[in-house]
Amino acid sequence: MRDLFKEGDLISAEVQEIRHDGAIALHTRSLKYGKLHFGSFVKVAPGLIVRAKKHFVDLPIGISVILGTNGFIWISATQMTAETETEQITQKHSATAVGNVSPEMFSRVALVRNAIAFLDSEFMAIDSNRIMNVIQDIDRFQIPVSKILFPENRQKLTNALREPDTDMSVE
Repeated sequence: MRDLFKEGDLISAEVQEIRHDGAIALHTRSLKYGKLHFGSFVKVAPGLIVRAKKHFVDLPIGISVILGTNGFIWISATQMTAETETEQITQKHSATAVGNVSPEMFSRVALVRNAIAFLDSEFMAIDSNRIMNVIQDIDRFQIPVSKILFPENRQKLTNALREPDTDMSVE
């Protein structure tokens, strides 16, 4: 693994085994795991992450979210789908990928990041459906991304999430 990663790299991996001496064996043998590029990292209370079959979620706004059950969340632009495994590996590890992330996509990452930070600050469960519900309400109230966490906007969003008719499901 030291050939692929260096200390300080932010990676996504599955814990394969925790040994009696405290050593941890990680699994990164799938394309969904590896070094994380060009996104935003958020730490929330682990108990707020809803356990689900899928913790790697592509939101319908072109953003991918990794919801770690340890409370670590990674948000990035959704990778374009490549046809072959070689193309996927090249795309994922390309140094030029930063040039493909537009200012609009960075704004969407910030939107999702602030929606998650809002849910964390209000001690609300975090899953893809709840994230999309918050984003839908942010759009409905026309709240700028930079002002989502202002107290008056948090109150609007909290009240809206308590209404039973707000549901924007993600599969």
